Amino acid sequence: MRRSIIYFHSTIWNQFFSDLLRYFQDNENAQVFIICDNLTKDLYDKNIALGAEPVIIPDFDIKETWEDDPDQVEDLIRFIRSCEDACGRSMGRIVLTGERTIGRALSIGFYYWPQNSYQKAYTEDNSKPESYTLRDLCRTC
Repeated sequence: MRRSIIYFHSTIWNQFFSDLLRYFQDNENAQVFIICDNLTKDLYDKNIALGAEPVIIPDFDIKETWEDDPDQVEDLIRFIRSCEDACGRSMGRIVLTGERTIGRALSIGFYYWPQNSYQKAYTEDNSKPESYTLRDLCRTC
């Protein structure tokens, strides 16, 4: 069975995870998706040369067409739930690990981070982290 890995770009850990992903690509024939933006995509040239697929982060302010189709939303949620069951990790852990960005509302009172428009949206509407994560993950399905 071919293993799939979805990696969310992290500047601080880039070199470590890039090497680790290359190991799995070379030795385990893993299919790798790297969620990043256009500015950081070049950091993964070696992974992309081995077949990793960059998944460019969408503009979260623009609603995706599938979001208006309840059947497509349900299909995506069902797929993500099956992934959660298979790996033993919930999508909520993605939110929790992003205390500076997508999980910002959970770290208020513990950290001070400069705020941008996305982070403001995360703290004003607690449904945004899930919808933004779904928009990101749907690109790997």
